[in-house]
Amino acid sequence: MYVVDWLHKQAQHHPDKPALVDSASGEARSYRELDERASRFAELLVERWRLAPGARVAMLAANSPDYLEMLYGCAKAGIVMVCLNWRLPAVELAPIVDDAQPSAFVCGEEFLAVASALLQDRPALPGLVVAGAPGAREARPAPGTPAGRHRESLGWPRYEAALDASSGRIVEMPQRSMDDAWYLLYTSGTTGKPKGVIQTYGMAFFNAVHAMLATKLSGDDVLLAALPFFHTGGLNLYANPVLFVGGTVVVMRQFEAGEALRWLETQVTQFLGVPAVYLFIAQHPRFADARFARMRHWSAGGSPMPMALLETWAAKGVTICFGFGMTETGPIVFLPDEATARAKPGSVGKPVGTMLARVVDA
Repeated sequence: MYVVDWLHKQAQHHPDKPALVDSASGEARSYRELDERASRFAELLVERWRLAPGARVAMLAANSPDYLEMLYGCAKAGIVMVCLNWRLPAVELAPIVDDAQPSAFVCGEEFLAVASALLQDRPALPGLVVAGAPGAREARPAPGTPAGRHRESLGWPRYEAALDASSGRIVEMPQRSMDDAWYLLYTSGTTGKPKGVIQTYGMAFFNAVHAMLATKLSGDDVLLAALPFFHTGGLNLYANPVLFVGGTVVVMRQFEAGEALRWLETQVTQFLGVPAVYLFIAQHPRFADARFARMRHWSAGGSPMPMALLETWAAKGVTICFGFGMTETGPIVFLPDEATARAKPGSVGKPVGTMLARVVDA
C-alpha cells in the first residue's frame, strides 16, 4: 500500500477552498496556493540546495501557515523535516541537532540567537529565515560577539524571497511507502535524553483515518490548531487529518486564551487542547458569556484533566472527549465518543479503528 499526495488531490478537487488561516491576521491560503507554495519549497530543497532524498531539514520556528506548507514541501521532495522544540535553550537543542544531523536549517526570526549559538561550531548549512509571531521580540546576538559574527555570516535569505525565486510549477509527491519517513519529532526525554521518533506516511495516513472514525472529521470542519507543531498534538491532532479530508486549519502562532475564544465562538468546529489550555480559556473573563454555536467536537489529552474542570465545561454544555496517545503511535490510540465521555468522565474509551491494546501486569 502507498500514500499519495493528498494535498495535491485536495487542490484539484477544491482549489479555492481555504486550507490554512493565520489566526492573528485572518489571512487565508487556498488549497491551490498551499499546493503551489509547497511545490516552490520542494523545488528549493532539490534544485537549489541539492538535498538528496532522505536528507533532513531542521525547523526551529513557531506555528504558522508557512510551517505546514514547508512540511508538505518536504513530502513532495522526499525530505525529512526535523521539528525542533523552540522552548528549549541552545544547550539542550545541541544534542538533538547532533542526533538529527540536518542538511539545512529553517529558523523563525525570533529564534535567530538560538540558531546562531547552535550552528557556530558546526559546518555551515543552507537556511531560511521565516517571519516570527506578531509582536515577538528577537533576542539578537550582540554585534562583535561570536554568536553575532556567526549570524552575520549565515547570509540566509527570507522565506518569501526564496519562494519567489522558484519557478511556480506544481510538484506532485510520488507515491510513498507506508514506512517512508516524513518528519521527525523528539520526545521530552522524561526518562532520559530526548528520543527522535520517525513519523512515517503510514502513521499520518492511519492517524487521519482514526481521526475520521473517532471525531467524524470531514471536509466541512474548521480546526483551531493551538498546540505547537514540534509536538505530535500540534501536527497530528488534527492539522494533518484536517488537510487530508479537505477541511480548514486555523493556525495559532502561540496559544492565547482570548484569541482562542474568539475563534471558538465563531468559525471553528473542532478543537483539541491539553488540560492547561482548557483551564486558561475557562479563566478568561469572556468565558462566562461565551457561546459555541458551531463547535461540534472537543477533545483533550496530554495529562489528566481534573474532574472540576470537566464539570466547568460541562456546565456550558460542552462534552470534552479525553483521549490517550503517544508520539510513537501516530498518536491516536484511545478517544471516546461523547456518550462514553458523559457516562464515564475522564475515561479514554476503547482503542480507535485499527489500534490494538492489551492490559499487562507490572
